[in-house]
Amino acid sequence: MFKEKQLKREYYNIISIISLNIDRYIEKDIIGKEMIVVYDDIIPDLFIKIPIDKDVIDRYGLSDKIKT
Repeated sequence: MFKEKQLKREYYNIISIISLNIDRYIEKDIIGKEMIVVYDDIIPDLFIKIPIDKDVIDRYGLSDKIKT
């Protein structure tokens, strides 16, 4: 149970880091990529599929968060 909570925490931390820095890399990581829009009653949610490869790890400084 603890490991699952820890993994979720790291997952959300990585999403937060990418979200805060996406403006710098919008052309590289968003334009021309697969996007998913999920509509609910109030606000649509937009999900972008960004593969976590070596380039993304280096760009967002995730090397201490993700073991390759």
